[in-house]
Amino acid sequence: MKKKKVINRKYKDMVFTKLFRDKKNILSLYQSLHPEDQTVTTKDISNVTMENVFGNGWYNDLGFIVKDTLILIEAQSTWSENIILREGCYLFDTYKNKIRVTGQNIYQTKAIPVPCPELYALYTGDRKDKPDTLVLSEKCFLNK
Repeated sequence: MKKKKVINRKYKDMVFTKLFRDKKNILSLYQSLHPEDQTVTTKDISNVTMENVFGNGWYNDLGFIVKDTLILIEAQSTWSENIILREGCYLFDTYKNKIRVTGQNIYQTKAIPVPCPELYALYTGDRKDKPDTLVLSEKCFLNK
């Protein structure tokens, strides 16, 4: 009887997250997304990736802030339109963490400055019939 092979389906995720622990790689990725911005260095990058150390709670593949922009990127090999909802959850958890760390008060009347978000899904699966862009307002529905 042949022994069934167990495949680690998270290997792409693990490679992606390990690769982008290095700020030089984050800088290279940022410059691919923003080729017009050649002034950024690794010193301008703050890594804000949420890690799930204990196995419960939210975590994302990559989050970083450059100047006044928050960039969240998810690496996906399986297509899911829910990625847009997950990225929204990661976005607000990242904002919540930033507000907590900086000790800002969300109940004050003056607006709290937060970085402008850019959300990306790096999809490596079959592109057949998959959109280039997902828009959250187009995906909002109840039992349609």
